[in-house]
Amino acid sequence: MRRGISLQTSKMKNKRGISVMVGYVLLITLAVVMGGILYAWLSGWIPAEVPECPEATSIVIKDYNCNLTSNRLDLTLSNNGRFDLGGYLIRVTNTSTQEIATINLGPSLIFTGRGIIFENFVLLGDLNDNSFVANDEVQNAFNITRYGNLHKVEITPARWYNQDNKVRFLSCGDVSTLRQDINCT
Repeated sequence: MRRGISLQTSKMKNKRGISVMVGYVLLITLAVVMGGILYAWLSGWIPAEVPECPEATSIVIKDYNCNLTSNRLDLTLSNNGRFDLGGYLIRVTNTSTQEIATINLGPSLIFTGRGIIFENFVLLGDLNDNSFVANDEVQNAFNITRYGNLHKVEITPARWYNQDNKVRFLSCGDVSTLRQDINCT
């Protein structure tokens, strides 16, 4: 009789081992399926192509005049690249040791030439319009009352582009940022 009980107990132990193994297989299968679903869902959120400005996008300061008595910085900018621009971002430094310009002058724009403010950028035309064409010039003035002496200016061109029937605004900082020392003391 004891032998019958031990055979029955050993058969039950073997069945328990199979059920644990089936549980592990089901758990791993469920994890792989959930990972595949999550991957498919998240891959739809990543843009297929990161938009970039063309390498021949460029803007240059043709002339500048800094008048501390009237607290005004006058700039003559020229699009010397091959592509039309929608506007630019302008930043300055007020210390000579600072390498990267951090003061945004966009909100200080005085409307002397064409230009409007759009999210700290100076647009040189209408929204959704790259109207600053190649070899074109624009004159803009900025109020520098709050900033004092200026030592360096950085100008980053920006363009409008069309992606998936949506017009988007793109800063061209990756290839086209102009950094120039100025004497405004």
